[in-house]
Amino acid sequence: MDRGGEGSADEMAAGWLARLNARTVTTQELDSFYAWRRIPANAAAYARAERVWRQSQRLEADPEIAAAIEEALDRPRSRSLWHSFSRRRLLFAGATAVPIAAAGAVALWAFDRGEVHETLPGERLAFMLADGTKVDLNTASRIRVYIDGRSRRVTLERGEALFAVHRDTGRPFIVEAGAQSVRALGTSFSTRRTDDALRVVLIEGQVEVTSQGAAPARLAQPGAAALARTGRPVEQSQVDLDVASAWTRGKLIFRQTPLTAAVAEVNRYTGQQVELGDNALAQQRVDGVFEAGDIDSFVAAVTTIFGLQARSQGHIIILEPQSEAAPKKS
Repeated sequence: MDRGGEGSADEMAAGWLARLNARTVTTQELDSFYAWRRIPANAAAYARAERVWRQSQRLEADPEIAAAIEEALDRPRSRSLWHSFSRRRLLFAGATAVPIAAAGAVALWAFDRGEVHETLPGERLAFMLADGTKVDLNTASRIRVYIDGRSRRVTLERGEALFAVHRDTGRPFIVEAGAQSVRALGTSFSTRRTDDALRVVLIEGQVEVTSQGAAPARLAQPGAAALARTGRPVEQSQVDLDVASAWTRGKLIFRQTPLTAAVAEVNRYTGQQVELGDNALAQQRVDGVFEAGDIDSFVAAVTTIFGLQARSQGHIIILEPQSEAAPKKS
């Protein structure tokens, strides 16, 4: 975020407030922000901007301001946010407070909608949130982030994400998925949403997992896992962290995994899909390490191990026992 020396400390603070809450934030931008805020006058200006932001909810009620906010959010990032507003339209206490309130309204509007991060099948994304929390977003996943001066909340709308949470005792970090949620301060954990269930694996630290209609469960040991489903007690177990976090390294690790579960996992990472042509194959056990998205290597391995044949049908690969007519390997 290059401000080029433009504006006062208050105007810069307003711009940073909107930037940190309204769009994806890069590590380089965070470094620039922290360097800027190390100057005492800038830190004080940013604190003032946050206070004004919290008081600026009423600005949204003005349709002209609402339209200006939408316009500001859609403008190229090279244009300063506070230039999108007419000072004559913003009757706020004091001339200096006007640009702060304007940018604060932009940030508040964006905060209400949340900051969205998502991946397509086969993609993986690593980035940092405005509070310093590091996120790994797995294939076909989507999160919506809400962070302000008082709270940190993420909605896992689909898929899987790993969070290395920046410690902030005044603002617990909460991940929600339907009726389930995870609460943490400074810790690392992964979350995966499937239908009405949320699976949580603790990497380090402690988290509390809650589910509607069930008592909360606390995870305190690395590798501790919880499966939370609406109306059921939270199920706890212990998992292999190397296996559970393999996707963050672009790998899929199977250790005595039922073939049907291995196929379902492989299918998450590619447009092609594998299907089992015989239900009797479902409980065959798979061991191995595969590159996420490399469906050909997986198919080659399981057909060899279990004596299967692969038959293509459009974008689907069907695995089935070799027919009697198929030539046998010597």
